Amino acid sequence: MASQASIVSQPALASSSPMILFIFYGTTALLCGLAALFRSPRLPRYWLLLTAAAVPQVALIVGMENIWLAVISAVCIAIWGLLNRRILGLPVVAAGILMNMLAMVAHNGRMPIQNTVLANLGHPVEPGLLLLGSKDVVVANSSFLWLSDHIVIGTGKLALIASPGDIVLLLGLLCWVFFSQASQRNNAHAKPVRHSNPKSSTPAVSPRG
Repeated sequence: MASQASIVSQPALASSSPMILFIFYGTTALLCGLAALFRSPRLPRYWLLLTAAAVPQVALIVGMENIWLAVISAVCIAIWGLLNRRILGLPVVAAGILMNMLAMVAHNGRMPIQNTVLANLGHPVEPGLLLLGSKDVVVANSSFLWLSDHIVIGTGKLALIASPGDIVLLLGLLCWVFFSQASQRNNAHAKPVRHSNPKSSTPAVSPRG
């Protein structure tokens, strides 16, 4: 876990990775919003839980470091995903977020990113430092590297570093936008089949005289 970590404010890191990440998520949200105008996906419920999960993440970005912030987010997301489990795609979204939360809980509420990943992008950073403007902490090794930010998309200053949880989250989001309406329609048109048991009629037997 990272303890008493310093904040690295290298210009390339401060203005590249977080900004590109925000642009990526903003563009994705915009495209999903436009698609939702035509597809009208099923709206999730219990938005208050989702808001409660987002507040600790904002606190991390502004510098409030506490492992319980990640724990609170994880619990809220888990409950939110469970309550919306019948809406196609949303359980996958919750699973992707929880994958990120698992790595963050193991690193004092920060998302781990290996120093070799940054070095390959031309940003040599010492382990234990925090990346300015993000929730990432630089590590040399970790048992949760497979869940860390290590998937590099693009090159140079336009490189986006994502985690497996980010990919799962995105797939779940796309599934929700494009297929949850169809799932709802199929459920609406599926009428229960009622099996009627007709009364068995016993043929009348006339007594023989």
